[in-house]
Parts: sequence; C-alpha cells; structure tokens
Amino acid sequence: MAPRLWLVGLALVLTACGGGDASDTTPPGIVGYSPSADATLVDPDSAVSLTFTEAIDHATVTSSTFALRRADNSLVTGSYEFVDNAYLYNGTMVRFVPAARLDDNAPYNVVVTTGITDLAGVHLATPLAWSFTTMPAGIGAWGPTSLVNVPPASVLHTAVWTGSEMLVWGGIGAGSQGYRYDPVAGSWTPMALTGAPAPRTGHTAVWTGTEMVIWGGVANGTTYGWLADGARYNPASNTWQAISGVGAPAARGGHSAVWTGSRMLVWGGRSGDFAPNYPLAGARYDPVADSWLPMTPLNAPLGRTGQAAVWSGSEMVVWGGVRTVLPDDFFLGHGGRYDPVNDIWSVNAVSVVDEPAPRAWHTAVWSGSEMIVWGGAGAGDATFASGARYDPAGNVWTPTSSSGVPTARWGHRAVWADGRMLVWGGYPYTRLGGRYEPAGNAWSYMTTLAAPLARTDHTAVWTGTQMLVWGGTNGTPLATGGRYTPP
Repeated sequence: MAPRLWLVGLALVLTACGGGDASDTTPPGIVGYSPSADATLVDPDSAVSLTFTEAIDHATVTSSTFALRRADNSLVTGSYEFVDNAYLYNGTMVRFVPAARLDDNAPYNVVVTTGITDLAGVHLATPLAWSFTTMPAGIGAWGPTSLVNVPPASVLHTAVWTGSEMLVWGGIGAGSQGYRYDPVAGSWTPMALTGAPAPRTGHTAVWTGTEMVIWGGVANGTTYGWLADGARYNPASNTWQAISGVGAPAARGGHSAVWTGSRMLVWGGRSGDFAPNYPLAGARYDPVADSWLPMTPLNAPLGRTGQAAVWSGSEMVVWGGVRTVLPDDFFLGHGGRYDPVNDIWSVNAVSVVDEPAPRAWHTAVWSGSEMIVWGGAGAGDATFASGARYDPAGNVWTPTSSSGVPTARWGHRAVWADGRMLVWGGYPYTRLGGRYEPAGNAWSYMTTLAAPLARTDHTAVWTGTQMLVWGGTNGTPLATGGRYTPP
C-alpha cells in the first residue's frame, strides 16, 4: 500500500454500440460484479453491477437476462446503465439501478443468463448467480448541508467546530480560501483571504476557543514542498495572523496536533519524497505569546505518519502509524504518552498487551477516560473493522465489540458525541456508519437514508447535537456534505 494514495477519478469514455465483428467467435465473460457474493451490510441504496471482458450488445441486457430478485422470487424493477470503456478495460460495465430503495435486512438474488451477447452476437459462455443481504435498518437521521455558496470541492482539508460554526480550510482543490458553515442558518460564508496561509494539504488545525490554528502540511499548486509555517484565524474579526516560525518544528505533513487548553502540541508526520524522513522531535505552541517550545525526544515513540493522537486532559496519547522504506510500508502498533507541563514522554509508553493489530489511517477519540481506536489499514493490504479502548490510568487495552460492527475501512472519520463514538465514511468508499457505546461495549448501525455520497478523506465535527460531514473524494473530489442527528 502506498504511503498515502490520494484517489483521483478517471474520466469515463462513452462509446456508442456499433456493428458486430463477424470473425469474433469468442464468448464474452464476466470479470467482476458488485455487491460481492454473500455480502452482508449492503447499502439498500446500492446498484448491482457487472463488468464484462468485451463490449456487450445493450439490447440483450433485460430483466430476463440480468435480474435482481427478492427472496420470494419477485422481480425488482429498475433501469440499466451502460459504460463502454476502452480506456480502462476492453469491455462493458452494466449497472442495474433499482427504482426504489431496497428493503432493510433483506436477502436478494442476482441472476445473469447466457442470453447476453457481445456485439458479434456471441452469447455469454456461462451463467452467473449470487446473493447478498442488505444491512439492518439504521438509527438516527441525515439531512444535507446547504448547497448555497458552498466551498469548492476539497480533499484532505481540515475542519474545526467553534461552538456555533464549522470552519473548513485547505486541502486539495481549495487553495487558500476557507469557509464558515452555520448549521442553524444553513449558510456558508467565505473567510478573508488576506493573510491566509499558502494552499496546502496534510496540515493540521486546532480550535483554541477563540481562534483556529493551522500549521504544517504539503504545499498545493505550482510550488510543491513540505511546510513549517502556519497562521491563526479569528472568526470574530474575520482576520488571519501568521504565527511565529522561531523555534517551530521542522517542516512536515501528515503529523498530529492536539489542543491542551493552552498549547498546541505538534508531533509526528513526515517530510521528503523518495527518501522519507520521520521527525522524532515535536513542539508546543503558545498562541497568546506566539512562541514555540521544543518537545523532548527522550523516550518518544518512533517517528511516523498515519498515527492518531488525542488529548486526555493531562497527556497527549499517540498510537499506531506507518513508516515507509521504499518500496515497503512498516505499520506500527505501539505509541506513547506525552506530558507537556513537565516535557516528559512516559517511560511506560502505551502497553502492548492486548493492543490492536498494527495499523495506520485509523481514528481515535477521547471518551473522557479512554482513547478509542478503530479501523485503519495494515500490512498486506489489510483493512480493519476492529478496535480497542485504551485506559491510560491503568495502561490497559480492552477490545471493542466485534458484533454489529461497521464494515472494514480506513481514511474514515470519527467523533465523540456525548457518550458514544460515531464512525462514518472511509475507504473502500462507503456511506455506512456506526455508533459505538463503550458503556455497553455495543455497536449500532447508522441509517443510510438520505446519507451523503460514499467518500474518504473528508472531515467530520460534532456540534453538540449533530455530526457535520464535508468534502472528501469518491474518486472525484466532492463539494457536498451532510448533517447526522443521532437518536
């Protein structure tokens, strides 16, 4: 797996079905289909797709040759969409789009017959049949974010919650322009551009109570490079102020930043392209004094990116991540605890007993007493649907339940929402989410009804009553979002 794959959509080339080749006697085959056989937790809004080895005669694809049926064998009505694409593959992809949302928690059967032919009239060699089951009815309700004056589509941007607005800034596609979203008024307002940091991605943002602090990242646009600068944005005055570079950490992106209540702690990340460098040193930033202090590297964890970090009230707790020594990725399953008052990394580190499997691009939230880690990517292209709760007081891990868990993913987002963790989105692209309650060690599914499009590398914030989701990519950068209200 690449150190970080930023997924960019490929244009689909549509071509009309022309006459057949009389010399073609090779029967077409099926090289892929979705949902997969025996899949569970399938989104009820899903389409069913087939990918063929060659171009298919559209007229031979009907409800008699490609059918979706319920358990009682009744036919699901809908329409067919065709993509004849010689750029990605020399074949046809056919999507069956149901006319209405499928039933929750219901089995469905797909039947494909040899009545489908290629352009020469040669029939499909082998029929195909498989089954899948949709997910149970989810809880909560989704609503859209405003579509008026929306920000440009952005990927790997940042977002913070101020108490009344979500501040969105940076990322691929956004330039230096930021936006403020008021969920009560349902309105987007652009931030001032004067004094804004240079365009970037892979940066961090924290909310201090009065300002958003942006730092680090990778420059976007014509000038590419790792950054060691930042700025503070005050929404009350709609102004930016550059932050001091004296004593700032070395340039990096993909790092972590947490707010302690008085300081921003920056740690981890990487710089360098073909020979990645993983800085061991971090720093503490005081926005009142506009000054930096170094963090001791003594007993610090191994440098990394793709880690998760939370503030416990007295320590920054870091866990997981990845280091790349081309061409290989080395996923990490250990972490550390940093006390900024005394500038000390705990010699006890974070226990490795019962810790989750090594991973990166997972999420972590602080519950008030525990760090909850979930999801992520690991060695051998592994994708996880597992996690654990870490109690720093006892230095112990407790696995999260594997019952009713959301589908495996990485690049998702999680927020702590008044006694529960909400998980949504991620890769493989999904719009399925879950709610985890540590008190009962129990998961429940979030509804997909009116949920935003599937995506990864988006942002999510908790307002106190709703989770706001914005941006990201499903192969194409997105300028949409959603508001999730749990029951």
